[in-house]
Amino acid sequence: MDTDLPVGRVDKWQKSLVIILVVVVLVVLGLGWYIFDVMNSKLEKFESLAQAAAQKNSAVDLTEKKEGTLNLSNTDPQVGGVVEKVSKHILLPAGEITVATVNDAEALRKENPKAFQYVKNGDRLLISSESVIIYDPVVDKIVDVAR
Repeated sequence: MDTDLPVGRVDKWQKSLVIILVVVVLVVLGLGWYIFDVMNSKLEKFESLAQAAAQKNSAVDLTEKKEGTLNLSNTDPQVGGVVEKVSKHILLPAGEITVATVNDAEALRKENPKAFQYVKNGDRLLISSESVIIYDPVVDKIVDVAR
């Protein structure tokens, strides 16, 4: 007894399988590209936000702009202290970190309501190339992390 499928039916089945595999590969590639693109655009948005805040200088006081790194070899003890306190709560990204004090929380909320929804005057922003960390020094807590 021969259980082989007719030749025409095998060809249709193979073609269907190839089409399904191609569609699955395209969907996986499309999702990968989308996720990469979304993450990249968020990073660019926060970098531009940090630059805009530095230029406006009304919402965030960058007069104390110093580089705080994980080795805490900063000459300004106040900035190094903020970086040290925050590093006890969360792993900080490698590289340069700019510490800024929020002077006008409403202006920041108007610029980006979702990212700065919990910010208030006196909070510290730790701005890196990967994220913005909002830290409340009064209660010694991380308020939010925007990536």
